[in-house]
Amino acid sequence: MIRVQLPDGSVIEVAEGTTALDVARRIGERLAQQTVAAEVNGRIVDATRPLEEFGGGEEPIRLRLLTTRDPEALAV
Repeated sequence: MIRVQLPDGSVIEVAEGTTALDVARRIGERLAQQTVAAEVNGRIVDATRPLEEFGGGEEPIRLRLLTTRDPEALAV
């Protein structure tokens, strides 16, 4: 299992192979439809990359979902 910290400080556990888009779906389908990228541990990445690529040790992976409303998402 991988620990993921969301912007509100909450931490969830997800299985290996889980993507940022999968986390968005877990939160809500509407959010998933609007998610175009993710900020993972400070890096803007494609929302379909598995989260374990960015860590997964003792510290949780910091995740922020980027939607069409986030200017940072335009770079992806």
